[in-house]
Amino acid sequence: MSRSDLTAATPFTRLLDQVVGLIEHAEFLDKVSAPVAAAEKALGHALPWWKNLASGTFLGHPLHPLLVTVPIGSWTAAAAFDVVGDRKGAKRLIGMGILGALPTMATGGSDWAYTNGAEQRVGLVHATSNSLTLGAYALSWWERHRGNQGRGIAWSVVGATTMGVGGWLGGHLSYALGVGVDTTAFQHTAEEWTPAAPATEVRVGELTGGDADGVPVVLTRLAGGQVVAMADRCAHRGGPLHEGELVDGCIVCPWHQSTFDLDGAVLRGPATRPQLVYETTERDGQVLVRRTDEERSLRSSVRGTRARSTWTAPCCAVRRPGPSWSTRRRSATARSWSAAPTRSARCGRTLSACEPARAGRGCSRGNSAGARRRDGPGAERHVPRQHAA
Repeated sequence: MSRSDLTAATPFTRLLDQVVGLIEHAEFLDKVSAPVAAAEKALGHALPWWKNLASGTFLGHPLHPLLVTVPIGSWTAAAAFDVVGDRKGAKRLIGMGILGALPTMATGGSDWAYTNGAEQRVGLVHATSNSLTLGAYALSWWERHRGNQGRGIAWSVVGATTMGVGGWLGGHLSYALGVGVDTTAFQHTAEEWTPAAPATEVRVGELTGGDADGVPVVLTRLAGGQVVAMADRCAHRGGPLHEGELVDGCIVCPWHQSTFDLDGAVLRGPATRPQLVYETTERDGQVLVRRTDEERSLRSSVRGTRARSTWTAPCCAVRRPGPSWSTRRRSATARSWSAAPTRSARCGRTLSACEPARAGRGCSRGNSAGARRRDGPGAERHVPRQHAA
């Protein structure tokens, strides 16, 4: 097989990456997406049943990808019916696709509302393309209904084109940007007992952030003394659960209020996947964790076990002053910020290795509004832009 055979599509894929890269960095789109996303979140907050339904919490997977098959399949089949000359069948299929597109777009909007930055911008263009698709097929159905078959087919071609664009962007959201993917899917799980936190720091009624050989975990102690340990990254969008709240024996994510039982089960969305739960034991003053029944190959890989960052922090984001930088515990009465090291999105170094950041001058590779970190009370700290407010 020649090199030309292997790279024949490279110019096209590079062009696609360049185009979607422009969308990802188009900050002017935030002026449109921010208020719409806020309205979607407000709806989910006011109607928790709708948030659970639209997110697909009851399915264990997002509902939107399942519903997408109805309009895409109907409109694609309508094109085949046009080719064989069955105009009546094509019209019916277009109508079915229009009806199926309404709940599909509603569930997609719910998923999109909990994204930020590049994901939200691409999602906005994705939704716009799909709205154009729906409009084109609605016009196609109307023209066919009036007997204008030629115009109806023309509008179907327009709709099929925008549907292809929207479909590609939807694939980019899922497979390139990871929207809707369980954020713990690639998290390594050790089969051997691994120290996660000092036993004295894991207390009843509190959430404690631990570190199992580079893998962040959240721990709490039951009234009977048993320690519960779960993945600290929320399966929904990666929120640090140890900074959340323990309410009625359930862990509430601090970012989007997904609620998990202590066995990992999702009790309230927008999360759809259960949290990864570890076995625990105590030995020599340490809480040890392991997971011996893991069969997933991506979690069995030892690659990246030393990557201690739970999210990427841009240099220009600053966290509000808070309690001591070193503590990792959060309880109902005392809240603290995570001490899990983060990496600068601009220089790629951990904060401890970024000398300008440690000196309080901001990252030398960041912008003029670079974040500062100072240890001690009232310190300013690097955090993701979208959650700094």
